[in-house]
Amino acid sequence: MNRIASAQPKLVGICQTELEGLITDMNRSVASLAISTLLKTCNEDSVQKLVKQIATYLPDLGIDFKIEIIQSI
Repeated sequence: MNRIASAQPKLVGICQTELEGLITDMNRSVASLAISTLLKTCNEDSVQKLVKQIATYLPDLGIDFKIEIIQSI
């Protein structure tokens, strides 16, 4: 879904509710991909809210996932 979100964000946008539940997933890979996908599909107003939500998770993420999140923003 993350790859599809880059090309078709509106198509993936209908899954935002389900993706928001994955932000707190114990598997950091799943959580970071959900965050990245949400950042690609949300509107400008939601970006700041989402970044505040994930601020606590950022130190736990690996460098690859941090790069992916930064590119998504």
